[in-house]
Amino acid sequence: MQCYQCNVKLEYDLTEIHTGYGCSECHGAWLPAKFLKAIGTVKEFDYMVFVGQVQSQVKESTELTCPSGCGQLHRHFFENSHFSYCHSCFGAWFKQGELKGFLHNFRDAKDIRVLDTADRINGLDILFDLLK
Repeated sequence: MQCYQCNVKLEYDLTEIHTGYGCSECHGAWLPAKFLKAIGTVKEFDYMVFVGQVQSQVKESTELTCPSGCGQLHRHFFENSHFSYCHSCFGAWFKQGELKGFLHNFRDAKDIRVLDTADRINGLDILFDLLK
């Protein structure tokens, strides 16, 4: 896979706090669909909601070619973040800083589990208070 901007080979890398393919020159990040889905394992992110919203948006055409070589990238906006998306392979290209901004919109999955546990403990406390 090549960076569409720099024509440099993209390298599998930890890219702006999430695994993907990064460009060593422009620091852009390519996340194929499976890497986008994986965001849901570390963040409160629903991949199907993401795809549904992106697919329903008007496509803003670009001159950018998909790094996977399957089509043209289109510019999109989701959760206060811009990125380029391939409607053929469902991968997303983030310019430097865009991926970090995109991920910042979602709570960490561990925060969700802690909150759920705290809610359960609080619920048990309320139940025991009622049984007194």
